[in-house]
Amino acid sequence: TWLRLAGPAEFVRWAKPWLERRPVAIEIQRAYQDAVDRSDPACDLEAEAAAMAARSPDDEDLRYLLARATRDPGLAVERLRACAVRGHAFALGDLSRRELMHGGRGAALDLADRAVDARPDSSALRGIRRQAAWAAGRYTELIEEARARRSALDLAPLVDEVVLLVQGGRAAE
Repeated sequence: TWLRLAGPAEFVRWAKPWLERRPVAIEIQRAYQDAVDRSDPACDLEAEAAAMAARSPDDEDLRYLLARATRDPGLAVERLRACAVRGHAFALGDLSRRELMHGGRGAALDLADRAVDARPDSSALRGIRRQAAWAAGRYTELIEEARARRSALDLAPLVDEVVLLVQGGRAAE
């Protein structure tokens, strides 16, 4: 949300000091990479991530960030898979999204389940899991989840529920 409010360039300035902190603030680093992509496409994020990973070669989060910043798509997937084999939650989530883009609904859901199991506190990963479950037609499960998330202050779960009821052929409910 800070990224949305401040804009990419301001967020990059704010996030810079976080880049060298350990343990890695993974959500901030991911948002930083996204913001740099939007505000300064000429920046070589891959070289920056490679330098950080080289300084701490055993840090799985830094290996993941390097995979995410890798420009060559084949190498990026190879690096993501290496991280996923070691159980990195965000690598599993990214691979789930890739499976969704290529029509691999079952594989996407499996990867998303593993990602959420590894990092249940991540709203980003839970969102990926919801997308994968939706693509896999798991409407009843998603309706129950939307009902559990419902609140007077947040209408998004209610909207999700209505759309899922219609999509699942249960509009009369």
